[in-house]
Amino acid sequence: MTVVDSILQTVDTFDVTAVQAVNAMAGEYPIFDLIVLRIFRLDSVRHFPLVAILIWAWYSDPGDGSRRKHVFDGVTGYMISIFLTRLVQDLLPHRPRPALAGTFHFEMPVGGFTNDWSSFPSDTAAQGFALAFAIGAMSRRLGVFAYFWAAAIICFPRLYGGFHYPSDLIAGALAGMTATWIVSRRPLGLNRAAAAVDRWEVNCRPWFYIAGFFLLYQIMAHLGEARDVIMVTKQIVDLLVR
Repeated sequence: MTVVDSILQTVDTFDVTAVQAVNAMAGEYPIFDLIVLRIFRLDSVRHFPLVAILIWAWYSDPGDGSRRKHVFDGVTGYMISIFLTRLVQDLLPHRPRPALAGTFHFEMPVGGFTNDWSSFPSDTAAQGFALAFAIGAMSRRLGVFAYFWAAAIICFPRLYGGFHYPSDLIAGALAGMTATWIVSRRPLGLNRAAAAVDRWEVNCRPWFYIAGFFLLYQIMAHLGEARDVIMVTKQIVDLLVR
């Protein structure tokens, strides 16, 4: 057995042990199950507080652009993290979700459900921690809240509902924070992109805020509608080329 194989086996053992430990609570407290899987997973619950902080930061900027910079970093890092996690999911072998793996018994919590997308890495964790990293860079106090929210409200239901293993969530969180950190360093001409956003607000204020509202709405909704449009577009293209 190679070192890589040994590491992967250790991670897999940890993942299964952690999922089984959390899953031992499933069905014991139906109200808890419903709150975690039906309330915490609502888009307006899991993402709105972080989006609300970004909106507050944008409008409460002291005039030097310092807070707006972090808003730009978080939103851009969020978008990049989606691309990164989806790319990894497509390139790596399919990893069944814990609830569907079939290698151990998983007791579905009350109100739980899942789909058969590859579980590694978690794009949900990436998105939450991409925003949390930007908020933490802006304010330590708000950052503590943002990281707690991302871990407890955004990520825990994914573990409890059998969507992800701990390593999926950790990898996703690292991808999200890394994406926002890279954006904050302003590589690849991102300074010009940020400046263009500022000019757009000054020159086309109504359209800027319409676009901003639409973008933040999509972020709060986990880009669910955008994903549906992409999937339907692929299906249409497949039908046309047949």
